Amino acid sequence: MDKKRIMVVEDEAVIALDIKAHLIRLGYEVPAVVASGEEAISSAQQLRPDLILMDISLDGEMNGLEAAAQISKNFAIPVIFLTAHSDNEMLKLGQEAGAFGFLPKPYDARALRSTIEMAHARFEDMVEIQRLNKELQLSIQKIEDLRKHLPICSWCKQIRAKDGSWQDLERYLTKEADVEFTHGICPVCKKTFLGHD
Repeated sequence: MDKKRIMVVEDEAVIALDIKAHLIRLGYEVPAVVASGEEAISSAQQLRPDLILMDISLDGEMNGLEAAAQISKNFAIPVIFLTAHSDNEMLKLGQEAGAFGFLPKPYDARALRSTIEMAHARFEDMVEIQRLNKELQLSIQKIEDLRKHLPICSWCKQIRAKDGSWQDLERYLTKEADVEFTHGICPVCKKTFLGHD
């Protein structure tokens, strides 16, 4: 299994190096350590790490909350906040910024791995839910398209597909509506063609 790549965003150099060392000891890769929100956004775009550990208070004009919101929106990378402030207001702001977890400062090295793994699992679940929702929306759209109108030849009963080709009913519905056909003989045809009920 590939190592998870975790970027560290921390403006206190000693803490940043300590976190990096702990992450490496735990078996993670650390592709970058940056000190500002602006650098975090730029590095996230270039490096596309699997996860970001980010302090809320940072150097520069942009704090961690603002940087995380942009990263979450533009690059879909989960962020765990490192913060000395864990009051309800800060937790609410972190959740609004798209936080996948919180680690209080000073952080507990034992909690580091579990917080990272839980955040990453939550993120993967979210990605899978989004994928399934997209599939569902496409299926609903196909059904809506089929409901609108179905151009069918009144003589041979073939259906005109979107590309203009004519297809038999079974082939068309199998492709467009993911319908699986089973075959049998209805009572009318049985009587008409086979001569019995």
